[in-house]
Amino acid sequence: MVKVTSNSTGTLSLSAVSAGSTGKLNVTAGTVGALKLAPKVWIYDRTGKTGTAVEEELDDLTVSAVASGSVGYVRTNQAGQADLLVLEDVTGDCYTYGYLKSGTQSGGSGSLSYTNKTASVENRTGTHGPYVTGISVVTGQAGGIAVSNGQVTAAVTLTAAGDVSRSDFDGEDTVVADGYTIPISHDVQVYNETTDTWTTLSAAKAFSSTFTVYYDKTPTTGGKVRLIVAES
Repeated sequence: MVKVTSNSTGTLSLSAVSAGSTGKLNVTAGTVGALKLAPKVWIYDRTGKTGTAVEEELDDLTVSAVASGSVGYVRTNQAGQADLLVLEDVTGDCYTYGYLKSGTQSGGSGSLSYTNKTASVENRTGTHGPYVTGISVVTGQAGGIAVSNGQVTAAVTLTAAGDVSRSDFDGEDTVVADGYTIPISHDVQVYNETTDTWTTLSAAKAFSSTFTVYYDKTPTTGGKVRLIVAES
């Protein structure tokens, strides 16, 4: 079983109670292993066994299949259909993206003093963190962090693709970069390098004709554009 809990802010957390049977998720066929997906299937993605999970729709998955090793749990309903899936860091949507910042946090006194590494991320909604981390991040690097219970559970570095023109965008849905057609995240962060401000994609395209886009992984493995920088 998987225990699903919700706090006052609406954040969902999943914790394993016991193992469930899994199999390859075929998004196109609507099956997982030998099971058919229920007409209403709940899908959650998480980073780590105790990581905070995010709810996903089947249509949000940009891959046609998810390997069985990335399907952490499958629950079945009374009709024998899979009605709840837990994915293991498949979508990349568990992370908060922007510019990373490393730091330290000290406390205690005398022989009981301590110093912890911290990580935070800055984006259009402000600075998130600092959070205690055992993972090293580089200040100023484009990336993302996943957080649970005030600690960083995972961190990713984004891949930059430069010399992207306005005409490479298909509205706000996809962009051609590095030889890929990459989906743009619904929560993409957009930064105007000239004005040193966070902005929207439509405003950035009206301002600039050249961009650098940052994606988390290739689109064939479920990647999306997470950060776009409008250049001068």
